Amino acid sequence: MQRPHPNRDAVPEPMDSAQGAPATADADAFRFVQMLASELSTGRVDLPACPDVVVRMHRALSQPEVTDGRIALVVASDAGLAARILTLANSAALSRGGRQIVDLKQAVTRIGHQHTRSAAIAYAMGQIRLAASLRHLRADLATLWQRSTLVAALAHVIALHTRAADADEAMLAGLLHNIGCVYILSRADQHSPLFTDRVSRDALIREWSPQIGRAIAENWGLAEGVATAVAEQEVASRPAGLRRDLLDVLSVAVRTADYEPAVTDSALLIAGANTFQRLGIDAPELEAILAGSASEIAELRSALSE
Repeated sequence: MQRPHPNRDAVPEPMDSAQGAPATADADAFRFVQMLASELSTGRVDLPACPDVVVRMHRALSQPEVTDGRIALVVASDAGLAARILTLANSAALSRGGRQIVDLKQAVTRIGHQHTRSAAIAYAMGQIRLAASLRHLRADLATLWQRSTLVAALAHVIALHTRAADADEAMLAGLLHNIGCVYILSRADQHSPLFTDRVSRDALIREWSPQIGRAIAENWGLAEGVATAVAEQEVASRPAGLRRDLLDVLSVAVRTADYEPAVTDSALLIAGANTFQRLGIDAPELEAILAGSASEIAELRSALSE
């Protein structure tokens, strides 16, 4: 997808030899990231097998006065995306007990533009996971996708519970939180020596994927708050005086995705980042949120994955 003014500060700019590569990455790894930065700075997001309808959907949703009818026409051009939108609109989490919908315009109206965008991204990710050129990465991509749906659902319920951010936008940010990982892996074959060592590969992804994710979010025309949350999702401490926002919600969702009650101490999890405190979530509150929202989390994950 082409965008005229991407944020060139989101990922590293080329460096001259006097500056040298950062100490945290070797020269080859840094050159690889710079290659991705160069691509993204032109507004090109090249994800294998990403359906054209998803690109057109982003363009339509970026228009301030776009109507639900216009969006429905774009959706209708791809049967797979249409099915995904209808599934989400009729899910227990979003239908709120309403009647079954079979009309796309009504489906878009029911779930809203943010959820429509989320459904389009979910559909694109499904197609990318099945791309023949990425067959050797299918297990990695499946793992990333499972985590995306979990973080998205957690962000949605945490936003609803705390009212610190729009729940629909929180779900979108959660869905996109590891899009940078997907982008890096999709280009791995072009720099295969960097990815033969899994430890080094994972370190490169961990260091650079949030900023690459930000660049992708901006190229896709997403709100600045979403792009910032994706870029800074690993933040452990934020100033107490800042207003609570989407970044707090995504930070908590990302950390909570690693929580396993049988093996993880929730108090230690919460102590690892002050974003929990900023949202007013202590250990008992976290456990109550997860228990009370378990069915909604499962339903949202299912609707995004079908």
